[in-house]
Formats: sequence, structure tokens, C-alpha cells
Amino acid sequence: MRLLEQFFGVIAPNTCIFCDQEGSLLCKWCIDDALPYQTSRCYLCNALTKDYKSCPSCRHKTQVKHVYIRSEYTSYAKELVHRMKFKYSIEAVKIIASELVQTLPISDRELLITNVPTVTSHQRSRGIDHTKKIAQEMSRLSSRKYVETLVRTDQARQVGSSRKDRLTQLNRVFRVKNTDIFKGVDIILVDDIMTTGATIESATSTLKFAGAKSVSATVFSRAK
Repeated sequence: MRLLEQFFGVIAPNTCIFCDQEGSLLCKWCIDDALPYQTSRCYLCNALTKDYKSCPSCRHKTQVKHVYIRSEYTSYAKELVHRMKFKYSIEAVKIIASELVQTLPISDRELLITNVPTVTSHQRSRGIDHTKKIAQEMSRLSSRKYVETLVRTDQARQVGSSRKDRLTQLNRVFRVKNTDIFKGVDIILVDDIMTTGATIESATSTLKFAGAKSVSATVFSRAK
């Protein structure tokens, strides 16, 4: 797959999805305009907060310590995710991973990186688990350890479901492996898109129950 993409990159170089200049899928000087940075907010009610934590009113509703969201779900964010999932673009993976690394706290070098696994039917149809690819690239860029900790057992389609319905659908759909590695450890969960946050909550609950010290999440884009 990588060799095939490199081959097509030579005969048909990428053009920037923002400025249409040849050379890169998203120019480094276009990133800030194409992917507006998100300020620190409670991901549940959107109130302004510090350090990407939930607000005092919502804190009892979540076990996630921090939720770092890189960008709004702009047309450009959507295009990057589409290229990654359906056109197998390694460059899209690298861009997303690079932007997510910048959301991580610089001082905390001991964070263990893991991913929210993609539904297995999607993995089979696409041939990849794209969130795993992002997390592995983040590990390489940040020199933090990556461990695959979660296995997903559901095939539920959640598009259009409410947060309450999603939480119900996702109850006990994850199981853990490599428990000896992550017990008592601070974990950062990686995902590409968040809508209601139910998937992150379910994954966090599973990891915390299995012994993780804390769980935070970094998400490329928030869809509303």
C-alpha cells in the first residue's frame, strides 16, 4: 500500500486541498486556516474551561480527564479523514497524527498512547484500522509508547443516534488486552472524529475498570 502510494505520488503529486498548490496534501502554511484550532472547552456542554477538562457542572458525567479536540469538522478536516479512510492516504495519516501530537501536554512524557479501535467490519472492508495507524505515527513523532489495549466487539451503526442511545449501544462493547502494561498508567486515547463522545466514554470506562490510572482523549475533529 505504501509503495503504491509513493508510486502514484511520483506520477501524480498531491495538491493542497486548501490552496491547490502541488506538492503536499495540506501545505504547512495552510493548516491553521484549513483546520481552525479549538479553545479549551467542556466537551459535554461547550463551556469554556482550563486545560481541556470538563466543567464543574458536567464533571460527574464523565470519567475522561481531558478531551483535546484539534479542529472543527470543516470541509478540509472531512476531506483529510476521507482520504485516510477510503483512499488509503499515508500522507493524510501523517498530517492528522502530527496535528494531534501538538495537542498533547509537553511535560507529560509518560503518557501511553492507544487508539479507539475501528469497528471490525469497517477494518475488513477498508483493509486498515486507521485510528491505529494514527496512534502509531503519533508514537513515532512524540517518542511516547504505543500499546494496543482495546478490542472492539460490536458492529453497531451509530450515525444519527442520540448520546443516550449511543451510550446504551456501546455498553460493554470493548474488552481489554495487555492489562499488565497499562495498569496504574496515564493513557491517551486517539480517535479521528467525535460526535457525542459516547465511544470515548465507553472506552474510558473499560480502561479505568481494568486498572488505568487516568484516561484522556485526543480527537482530530468534532462533528456536530
